[in-house]
Amino acid sequence: NFNTCAYTPLLSKAFAVPKGGVVTVAGTVTSERDFDNAAAGLLTFRVSIDGTPATVPAQMVLDGTNDHTATTIGGAKVTKGAHTLVVEAKECGTGMAYILSQSATVNYSSIGAASSTVPSLKAKSAQH
Repeated sequence: NFNTCAYTPLLSKAFAVPKGGVVTVAGTVTSERDFDNAAAGLLTFRVSIDGTPATVPAQMVLDGTNDHTATTIGGAKVTKGAHTLVVEAKECGTGMAYILSQSATVNYSSIGAASSTVPSLKAKSAQH
């Protein structure tokens, strides 16, 4: 049973990088409505690095019809040394969530730098 409306760790993993750089992260959660409560659940999850969100939160409405799987992807600038990746979730619906699985992937690159905002992409107009 998962019905806490505050981010709670589902998975935590320590990792170290040899020098400053960028990590890209992906977190995946599979869940269904917990049948101890007939109301629909609303599960939100994200991935954090060292306590700071590194992904956009992903949401699943758990209405009891199917299992749901969602993935969220993001990145963060990191310094040399030890860091902690956490997949964290909250359930703020009137029902409860049953977490079936959770996973995370982290990839490190010493090249480049991440900013705190994602630049917007502008489409080029087609030329004839």
